[in-house]
Amino acid sequence: PPAVPPTTPDAKPKPPAKPNVDPAITDLEVARGKFDAKLFDQALADARAVVTSYPASPVAIEGYFLIARALTSLQRGQEALGIYVEIQSRFKNDPRAAEAAFQQAKVVQAANSKKSTEEARKLYSDCAANYPTSPWSARALAARAEIEREQRATVRDAALGATVPAALATYRDLTGRFPAEPVAEKAWWELGQMYEDLKRWDLAAKAYEELGLHFSKTRFEAWFQAGEIYERRLKDAAKAKTAYGMVPTTSPRYKEAQKKAGS
Repeated sequence: PPAVPPTTPDAKPKPPAKPNVDPAITDLEVARGKFDAKLFDQALADARAVVTSYPASPVAIEGYFLIARALTSLQRGQEALGIYVEIQSRFKNDPRAAEAAFQQAKVVQAANSKKSTEEARKLYSDCAANYPTSPWSARALAARAEIEREQRATVRDAALGATVPAALATYRDLTGRFPAEPVAEKAWWELGQMYEDLKRWDLAAKAYEELGLHFSKTRFEAWFQAGEIYERRLKDAAKAKTAYGMVPTTSPRYKEAQKKAGS
């Protein structure tokens, strides 16, 4: 019989080769640690070293964001703005370019002057226009609407044939493009409130229904409000009953809604 080769039970298998770790990731984590420890000057220096040493790394964009955040924390807003503009130019095809546009507007808004607020409003508009499918555009529209509400700005609205709060048009744009984004929850509610102010009960009820449909756990009394409008304003008993029936058990008005729904 052929000889059986001797076994060596004590022989240890070679450990698998470690994958190559991008050194930029390690250096970036160090920089982030310093930022979290509020060592902003050191974090800034380290982040700048990352983008200089590893310009082709996939995490280079993270380094630029960290630079901008460190500059903002050091009250060097103008320099931070330059970095956010650079991100949009250098990484224009990266999904995070939209975030840079949003953060740029936010830094401008923080200056808190009439001129800076108006400039921020424009930058939020640009963000929403230039990155139409990004969730950051939804946030930009929500931020713009807040500015418009503070300014009490109005516009002539062709769809409604009336002069309306500018924020109404912005909320309508936001909910039309991003109906289920987190910021849309409040936008649907505000839209309904504004339609009520205009006595457009049909549109108000629809806004509340959409809020309830897209945010089943909403903190707003969307379905009850819709039911009230159908019952009291539009005199549509069937739709009112349906809306009252949709009021969730977690609502403080659940029992009242059940009675109105005839349950």
